[in-house]
Amino acid sequence: MNKRSILYGYQIQNGVLEIVAEEQAVVQQVFERYHAGGSYQSISEELNQEGIPFSLEAPRWNKHKVKRVLEEVRYTGEKDYPPLIDQRTFQAIQEQIKNKTARSHRGSQSRSRQRLRATACRQNLQEYQTDKPFERVSYLQNAIDRAMEAPEDPEEILDLILQAISARYACCSTLE
Repeated sequence: MNKRSILYGYQIQNGVLEIVAEEQAVVQQVFERYHAGGSYQSISEELNQEGIPFSLEAPRWNKHKVKRVLEEVRYTGEKDYPPLIDQRTFQAIQEQIKNKTARSHRGSQSRSRQRLRATACRQNLQEYQTDKPFERVSYLQNAIDRAMEAPEDPEEILDLILQAISARYACCSTLE
């Protein structure tokens, strides 16, 4: 594994672009895991748990690296790269990504807006109550920071962010 200056799965040997067999297997695993329903995040976590490095300078996988692998057309043999994935598999994954993205965005704005309204209007949202709005905003910002340090539940983080927005801008009255 050399410095990651070329696409994952390849190396230059004697001036020729060649496949790195171990990395080819990882690229194929990423496609298979996504096809089986894995998320970018879950795939990156699995690769890290298995001790599979991405590169020397940045060995840990993350959801963005997984996404780039899944969307990289050169893995099909384009632009003079040896193919690691067949075109049909690549296209099926692109369609799956497109459908998954469309499903997640459908209605998300209205759901977020409903959640914002509910968050802004409910009483006793947190155990912590205060008459000082800036103190509440500060409390929520700290709670968001803590949640972001060890993210376990994205919905919980989103709820905290929406509570902070509601507390800061009193959104409830403007949404009705």
